[in-house]
Amino acid sequence: MIEKLSEKLARAQISHPWRFILVSLAITAICGAIAATLRVDSSYEALLPSDTPELQTADEIREITGGTRQLVIAMSGRDPEARIEFGRRLARALERLEGIRSVDLELPVEFFRERALWLLDEETLVEIIDSLELALRIHRERGDQRGLQIAASRIRDALEGGSTFLSNDGRMVSRDGLYTFMVVIPSIDFYDVEEGAALLERIERTVSDLNPGEEDIEIRYAGNLELIREQQAMITTDLRNASLLALLLGILIITVFTRRPLAPLLVGASLLAGIAWAFALTKLIFGQLNIITGFLAAVLIGLGIDFGIHLLVRYHQETMATPNDLKGATIRFVKG
Repeated sequence: MIEKLSEKLARAQISHPWRFILVSLAITAICGAIAATLRVDSSYEALLPSDTPELQTADEIREITGGTRQLVIAMSGRDPEARIEFGRRLARALERLEGIRSVDLELPVEFFRERALWLLDEETLVEIIDSLELALRIHRERGDQRGLQIAASRIRDALEGGSTFLSNDGRMVSRDGLYTFMVVIPSIDFYDVEEGAALLERIERTVSDLNPGEEDIEIRYAGNLELIREQQAMITTDLRNASLLALLLGILIITVFTRRPLAPLLVGASLLAGIAWAFALTKLIFGQLNIITGFLAAVLIGLGIDFGIHLLVRYHQETMATPNDLKGATIRFVKG
C-alpha cells in the first residue's frame, strides 16, 4: 500500500511539478509564521509539565507567600526624601498593574519589633534559652532572685544586638545611603517566564511615565525577575547563534564537497522548509521549547542535511550518466 501511494505521488510530482512547489511554498510560509511565535522558556520548571505535583505545590506556596521571583527597584539620587516621595508615587502606580501582588517601600517597623524574637539568628536564640534555663535552675535550687535578673539582662542585651538591622523609619536603604530600595512581588505563575518578561515591560513603562529623570533620580533593576529575563535573553541568543553556526557549517560542507554553486541553495531551501514545518508542529502541540529542546534547530540541521546531500549527488550522477555507465544496469520501465 505504501509503495502504491509512493508511486502515485511520484507520478503526480513528475506531471505537475510547479503545483507541488507552489503548495509546498504556501505550507512553508504558513508554518514559518507559526514557528516565528515559538519561544524558549529557559526556566528549569519548563522541563516538567505544568500539571506535575511539584509545580502545583510551588504555585500553592507562591499564592500564600508571594514566591521568590521578586523585583527590586533601586532608586538613586542626591535627595533621600525625593527618592522616597518618588517611590510612593511609583508604588501607587505599580499596585494598579495587573500581575502585582504587593509593593514594599516602607516596612511596618512596629510589626517587626513586636516579633523580633522570630527574626533572631540561631546562636542568639540558643543563648536566650540557655540563660532562661540557668536562671530557672538557680531560682528553683537556691531561691535566688539574682539569677532571674542576670538572665533578664542577658536577654535584653541579646535582643538589642539582634534588632540593630531594623531601621527607625522602615525604609530599605543601602549601607552607603546612596540607594533606596523597593520590592515588587508579582502574582504571576511560578514558572511562566514569558509572562514575567511582559510584567517587567509594563513596570518599566510605568516607571518611564513618571519620568524620574526630572527629579534627578536614576532607576536600576535587580532581583530574581530581572535575572530570569537576562538569563532568557542570553540563552535565546546562544541558541540562535548555535543554529546559525550549524547552518553555515552545513552550507560550507555542501559547497566544498559538491563544488556546485547552487547546491547550498537547493539543499538549504528544503532543509529550512523542513525545520519550519517541525517548529510549527512543535508550537501547535507543545507550545514552547525548553533549555534542552531549544537546541532542536541545530540538531535538525545536522541530521536533516544528509538526506539533501545524498539526493542531490544521486540526481547529478543520474543526469550525467553516459550510455556506457548504463551497460549491465537493470532498468525498469514504468508504463506511461
